[in-house]
Amino acid sequence: MKLAHNAQNTKQLNIILAVLVLIAVACVGQKEAAKPSAADLVIKEVYTQKQIPGTPGRKPEVFLFVIVGSADEAAQLDSVFYNKKMYALRRSGHYSKTKIEENEHKQSKDPNNQPLLYYTKNKRSYYCRIDKVEKKDPIFLP
Repeated sequence: MKLAHNAQNTKQLNIILAVLVLIAVACVGQKEAAKPSAADLVIKEVYTQKQIPGTPGRKPEVFLFVIVGSADEAAQLDSVFYNKKMYALRRSGHYSKTKIEENEHKQSKDPNNQPLLYYTKNKRSYYCRIDKVEKKDPIFLP
């Protein structure tokens, strides 16, 4: 009888532990959704530019550049949604950039395909619309 009682207690304890583990995993796995920015990020310029290497055998690459105002140094640019694809941004000096596909050089005319910039500021995620993406002349590299 005592053995059956201990087995029942062990089973109940295992169920309680399993529920606690599931709750803990659910809480850790939740990420706060990005919120629209409150116009606190100043986007100076967003443009695409093809870089044509002078080295034989290397293929041209197209990059999307994002330049923000100097007052926004606390903002960490994360990614950009452009032509129905998400691209991670990497910082390079005073701007951030990402390599995009050759055929993505032209911005989509679909009104539901608005380019968005995702960034983090003070440990909170935000996004803002990019009104215009300029296409600059290609650069010919040595």
